[in-house]
Formats: sequence, structure tokens, C-alpha cells
Amino acid sequence: MENNQKKAAYEAEITYGTGTEFGFDYLRDNLINFEGEKVQRELHFAIVDEIDSILIDEARTPLIIANKSNEGADLFHITSQIVREFKEEDDYELHSDRKQII
Repeated sequence: MENNQKKAAYEAEITYGTGTEFGFDYLRDNLINFEGEKVQRELHFAIVDEIDSILIDEARTPLIIANKSNEGADLFHITSQIVREFKEEDDYELHSDRKQII
């Protein structure tokens, strides 16, 4: 996609893409010369489908992001607190024999 098409997609209420696409767009946005060249906007939340693919499969080929920040560190603690409140059968199903959680 051209930058103007990407910018329009990111301005939509819902933007669909892969973790790699979002990551490289983030990387490019942090390497721009002028603020108006950015394609992504401030994001408030994300819905991630097939998180196991992103955390496990894609972790084998890491995406290097410029300008490291500590924003993700807070998310780890917040997510950890939320997950501790989950109740089996209400929030998830555990299949020990298949080593699977749904």
C-alpha cells in the first residue's frame, strides 16, 4: 500500500493487519523526517487473534524496533493482573491432555 492508503486505513475505526505489518509500520513511523509522514495514529486498544502465533511462531524471527520504550512493560503487569482473575470454565477451557487453553 502507498503511505496515503495506509494512513487512511489506520484512521478507520477498525484496522486489520498482521503483527509484522503493524510492527514495520511502527518502525517506519519512528524513522520519518517529518511528523506528517507518519501513517499510524495513537492506538487505544487492540484485539489480537491467534496470539499464540504472534508470541511463539513469530518470536523465532524477531522484529527489531527503533527507539525502545518501556510502554510494554506496564502492559505485562496489567495483563498479568487481569489473567489472575480469570475463572476456569467461565473465561477459558483447559485441556491438559492436549496442552491447550481456549
